[in-house]
Amino acid sequence: MINIEPLNKAIKLFKSNKSPGEDGLTVEFYLKFWDLIGIDFADAVTEMLTCSKLTDSQYRGIISLLYKSGDREM
Repeated sequence: MINIEPLNKAIKLFKSNKSPGEDGLTVEFYLKFWDLIGIDFADAVTEMLTCSKLTDSQYRGIISLLYKSGDREM
């Protein structure tokens, strides 16, 4: 089983105010509810590592281009 403490430290290192992943959950969600979901999250990570399998959505990456400033037509 994965030790929950390294996962807890890793979550705290993520940058805030970033777009969520495909699951729609932000870093802020994980930080706010870590006490409730941390053990289940560690169990899920353990299962993925033990079985060497990922879900279909974990194999995908999503890239979204966001308009920042300047001429949108360029």
